Amino acid sequence: MLRGACELVDAPVATPPSLPRDATDSKFLDLALASNAGFLVTNDRRHLLRLKKYGRTRIVTPHKFMLALRASWSK
Repeated sequence: MLRGACELVDAPVATPPSLPRDATDSKFLDLALASNAGFLVTNDRRHLLRLKKYGRTRIVTPHKFMLALRASWSK
């Protein structure tokens, strides 16, 4: 279902590597920013989830993402 709604995006490096605690995670933040993503879904509680938001992108667990999807479907 999600595959049909996806698009490929080239993400320029924009996130300072010092923002996430793990510099290798900056690529995910760059992609979220470049694609104007509503959500970044991760279980990375140590590095990414602590940010909670990056630009307009909400950083959430898979469970919270599913709850948000369910809420949007019931509208």
